[in-house]
Amino acid sequence: MFTGLILNVLAIMITSVVLDEMSAELAALNEQKADNIYSIQLTWNQIESIERKRDMLLLHSHLKTEFSPLIAQELQSDLNNWTGKTIPSITEQTFPQVLDILSTTQQSLRERIDTFYLDNITATEVIQHQSERMAFYKSIALFLQIFGLALILARDLARK
Repeated sequence: MFTGLILNVLAIMITSVVLDEMSAELAALNEQKADNIYSIQLTWNQIESIERKRDMLLLHSHLKTEFSPLIAQELQSDLNNWTGKTIPSITEQTFPQVLDILSTTQQSLRERIDTFYLDNITATEVIQHQSERMAFYKSIALFLQIFGLALILARDLARK
């Protein structure tokens, strides 16, 4: 009977301590994946916004007109904010350099998306492995519980 009780206590400890800890780890990994997905969406929106600004610059350059100084200054400030880099004043001579800065910024943002995506793949693999371990521990706990109860019942039935 004592052995049966010990096995039941072990089963409870496995389910309450080990599995609860593993569940918390799974929740943290799932939250990290959700954060990465959100970051991917935000970064992709940045890429698209920079692309629209590039399109506007290209369209304006084909019209062969100069920006007014006020518009050029505002555009330069806006591009500084979107790229995080210093954009030279936008003129016909600096136009290729500005486009290059936009391209490198977009490329670095794409690399950031790749990193988030690979982090999610890694997290998914860890979640899968953790889920398999949890199933293993649940099986062990169930076995200990059933075996412990069987020992208790065997002793009770042996008395009668």
